[in-house]
Amino acid sequence: MHTAPTTRQQAEARWERAMECFARSQRISYVAWQHIAASKGRITRSPRISGASETDDDTRRQSIRARLSSGALPVLDGSAWAGLANGDHRCACCHETIRAREIEYEPRDQGPLHAHVHCFTIWLAESRLALPGARRPPATHPDGPPPPARPMV
Repeated sequence: MHTAPTTRQQAEARWERAMECFARSQRISYVAWQHIAASKGRITRSPRISGASETDDDTRRQSIRARLSSGALPVLDGSAWAGLANGDHRCACCHETIRAREIEYEPRDQGPLHAHVHCFTIWLAESRLALPGARRPPATHPDGPPPPARPMV
């Protein structure tokens, strides 16, 4: 006489099948990951370009600092909205258009102002330094120039 499996036995059988499927999915995704990792070197052989030069940062920082002190830019408290740009806003810091699909920051409670990620970071740092009692780090080291950086090995 054949007896029907109990609910517990059915659940255990389903669990075993699920674990087998999970293990098979892991193996497949690992093999796919290996192929992607191996081909990444062939895909991205071109040199990477990133960031701006130090002089650009210094110029931008001085511009933001001057406009904060004149009141042309409001002092930020740190809260902002971030999201993908539509491509129709100008950066409040560098006055360049924030391209579509770039991340843009919009400070809360400051009106319709938008900024690039990098510009917003400088704007926020300078805003914190503009607060009463904030101390700006010295331009040079008090004991002379800092020691040269060690080369990375």
